[in-house]
Amino acid sequence: MRLVDQGRLSLDEGVNRYLKRWQLESAEIDPERVTARRLLSHTAGLTVRGYTDYGPGRRLPALDAILDGANQLDWSGGACLGAGDALLLLRGGFAVLQMVIEDITGLPFDVYMRQEITGPLGLESIRWGWSPEMVATAPVPYAYQGAALEHRTLAVAAAGGGLGTVGDFAAFVAAALPGPNGSPAGRGVLRPETVSRMLEAQPATEGGEGWATVLP
Repeated sequence: MRLVDQGRLSLDEGVNRYLKRWQLESAEIDPERVTARRLLSHTAGLTVRGYTDYGPGRRLPALDAILDGANQLDWSGGACLGAGDALLLLRGGFAVLQMVIEDITGLPFDVYMRQEITGPLGLESIRWGWSPEMVATAPVPYAYQGAALEHRTLAVAAAGGGLGTVGDFAAFVAAALPGPNGSPAGRGVLRPETVSRMLEAQPATEGGEGWATVLP
C-alpha cells in the first residue's frame, strides 16, 4: 500500500506487468485478473496454501524457484491459478506480492520493509530472518512432546516470516489507528485514507486488503 500511495503500484492492474523474474501463466484463467487487490484479499485464485520452514544454516531457495513449486506444504505445481474468485487463505499470493515489491524497488523484501515501513515507525526489533542477537534473546520453542526446537525461518518472508517483540508488533497494529497528540492513522508511512481502504470489505470477503482476511 505504500507503493500504491507513491503511484508505483496499481491495486487493479495485473501484477504480471510489475514482475521481471517470473510470470503468472494459466490456460484457464486470464492472468490479468490477478491484481494486487485480489492477492491482498486472498481472492486471486492462486492454489498454494503454505510453505515449509527451514532450520539454521539451511540455504533458502530463490523466490522464483518457490513460485515454480519448490518449498510448498502441498504440492500443486507452483503458484498456479485455479481456485476461482472464492476467499481462500492462499499464501502463494503473498509470495507473488513479495516479488512485486522486490522487482519494483530493486530491494530485498526485508530491506525494503525495514527502510520504508518498520524503520520509520521505530519498530527496530521486527526482522524477516534471524540474527545471532535475536536468537540470544528469543524464547526457546518446544514440540508437543516437550523437546526443545531450533529457531526456524520461512522461505517466503511475506507469507508470515516476520519476527519481533510483542510490543513492536502491537505498535505496528496500533499504527493503523489515530495516535496520541493528534498522530494520524498510518503515522506518515501511509495516508489515513489509505489505511481506511485497507479496512474496507473487498468483494467475496468480510475483510480488507491484507488485514481481516488473514486473521484466524
